[in-house]
Amino acid sequence: MPTVEPSVLIDATAVPADRGGVGRYVDSLVAALDAGGAKLSVVCQPRDEDLFTKIAPNARVVRAADAVATRTARLAWEQTTLPRLVRSLGIDVVHSPHYTLSVASKAASVVTLHDATFFTDPVLHSSVKARFFRTWTRASLKRAELCVVPSQATADELVRVAGADRRVLHIAQHGVDTERFHPPSRHGHRSAPSP
Repeated sequence: MPTVEPSVLIDATAVPADRGGVGRYVDSLVAALDAGGAKLSVVCQPRDEDLFTKIAPNARVVRAADAVATRTARLAWEQTTLPRLVRSLGIDVVHSPHYTLSVASKAASVVTLHDATFFTDPVLHSSVKARFFRTWTRASLKRAELCVVPSQATADELVRVAGADRRVLHIAQHGVDTERFHPPSRHGHRSAPSP
């Protein structure tokens, strides 16, 4: 009996305009899933619609409302509008790549938990942000079918500080952008990437 490819939605609405770590992770994940033939949908902020259309030409790219640009509005959208979108698109799996997830969605959920610094190093974050993400990390660990973490160290920390069940943790190490990073040349100098 042939297996049916699940329909996956990546919620990219939390990706910041400045493409730091989480942004690069999401962009690379979307591009790789699309290139690998996944039955993929991506919901994103209006400013990112053209980018995701370009890097995932086979994916269905859904533009969220302009209001998701603010953190509070995005979180309200995630809990109210995202579950309706998931139903209307016939999505089987929702991947939330930034700690939080929609608690009302009936689809299977995958959440990426990038680190445990909200627990182990709360001084790196505002107190409100640290409390918020500690709460959502615990909720994600309890509700998601799978929580993706980038390393064994992160998995171990989440077990220790947040009571994570190891069975829901899946280690998927981050890759390396070979366009930006590569071994040095024979002479020990790093060659500049071609334009």
